[in-house]
Amino acid sequence: MATLKLPSLAKRRRRIAFLKKSALFLFAIAVFVGGAVALLRYDKFFITDVEILGIETLNPEKLKTRVTNILEEKYFYLIPKKNFFFYPKNAIERDLSDSFKRISKISVSYKSFKNPQTIAVKIEERKPAYLWCGKSKAEIVIREKTPKCYFIDDSGFVLDRAPIFSENVFIILYGKIINGENNPIGGIFLSKDDFLSLTKFIYKTSSFGLISTSLIKKDDGDYELELARAGKILFSLNDGAEKNISNLESALGTDPLKTNLVNKPDALEYIDLRFGNKVFFKFK
Repeated sequence: MATLKLPSLAKRRRRIAFLKKSALFLFAIAVFVGGAVALLRYDKFFITDVEILGIETLNPEKLKTRVTNILEEKYFYLIPKKNFFFYPKNAIERDLSDSFKRISKISVSYKSFKNPQTIAVKIEERKPAYLWCGKSKAEIVIREKTPKCYFIDDSGFVLDRAPIFSENVFIILYGKIINGENNPIGGIFLSKDDFLSLTKFIYKTSSFGLISTSLIKKDDGDYELELARAGKILFSLNDGAEKNISNLESALGTDPLKTNLVNKPDALEYIDLRFGNKVFFKFK
C-alpha cells in the first residue's frame, strides 16, 4: 500500500510566510515604480519652451520643431523625454547636427538653473568661404548654362546650396567631392589638413598680387589656380604649401618672370610649380 508523505506543518507555514513576503515585496516594488512613473509624468517637471540662439541663416522654427518632436517622445513608452531631469541632451545635439549641415558647433542646456523648464539651444553656424560648382567646367557647359553651386566653409566642408551671384563673390572650386556622390552637402572637398594647405597657398598668391577666380582639382592630385587677369598657376600639394609659396615668391622676384609680369601681365599663360625647385612659365 502506497503512502503519501505530507510536508510538516512547520514547513508549510514557512512556505506560506515566504510567499506572503514575496508578494508584499513585489507589491512594494510595483507601488514604487508606479509612483516614480507618475511623478516623472507630472507636468510641473516638463520642458515647456525651447530657445534657439546664435543662428544667422537657419530657420529657428524648423530647429525648434525638431527639438519639440524629440521631446514629445517617451522612454519605454512611459516616461516623457520632456521631463527636465532626463531630457535627451546628447540626442538633440546629434539629431540637429545631422539634420542641419550648416551647424558647426551646438550645445543644449537649461536656460538657467532657476528656469529648467526652458532649454537653450546654442548654435554656431559654418560660414561660407568658397563656392563649389561641379567636378569640372566642361561638365557645367555640357549639362547646364547656370551651374548649381554650393557653399564650402574654411575647412573644406560642403554646407549648403548657394544662390546665384551676379558677381564672383567667392573663389569657385571644381573637382570631385569626397563622400558626396549622391548629394554634395555634407561632403568635403579635401581633408581638413590638405584644405588648410590649399587655402594658405591661395591666400599667399593673392598677397603676391596674383588674384585668383577659380581652382580646379585634377584627378591626378594636381591643381590649376586660374588668375583673374590672365593665366593660371599649376601646382601640387605633395610637398605641402610652404615649398610652393617659397618657390613662387623666389620666381616672382627674379627676371625674366618679374619683368614679363610688369610689361605684359595679360599675356601670361601659366606658371608651373610642379617640378621641385624649378619654376616654368610661359607668356603669349
